[in-house]
Amino acid sequence: MKRFKAILAAALAGCLLMAFTACSGRNNNTTGGVTIPSPNVNVSDAADAEEESITEKLRALAEGAEGEALISSLESSSGNTATGSLEVEGNTLVVICTYQEEIPEESMDTVSEYLDSALETLDESFQPMVAQLCEEVGGEVQLRVEYRTMDGESLASRTFTQGE
Repeated sequence: MKRFKAILAAALAGCLLMAFTACSGRNNNTTGGVTIPSPNVNVSDAADAEEESITEKLRALAEGAEGEALISSLESSSGNTATGSLEVEGNTLVVICTYQEEIPEESMDTVSEYLDSALETLDESFQPMVAQLCEEVGGEVQLRVEYRTMDGESLASRTFTQGE
């Protein structure tokens, strides 16, 4: 889990740094496994129970010491210009980075492009994290990274799944 936190924090910090470069005021020309249910169990009920179990494991991870350490690391690596939070939506762990500085309207598109590009290039970095999460919770898990403005407006979002 420590390795997961370190890699995730580094990857998210890289995305944050790229976005802040876009806002820096400089003139940039860049654009930028199978379970067989017992005979008495309805298959859909078994699938629902498995998803609920994965959701609960993800929630425990997000609300536990590992989640708190991840958020703390993320926030400090951003120079405290962004806050982080973890949410769980079914089998998806959502990492939310919210900027605590106003992003000028004229820079919004540039920031979004940089963040989208950064998330796309970090796909190979996030694959081992997703695999580790799947192993830890014992099922298929997704990891979604979202960047938002202070007002909650989405700047960029990408969902990472195992093996894609």
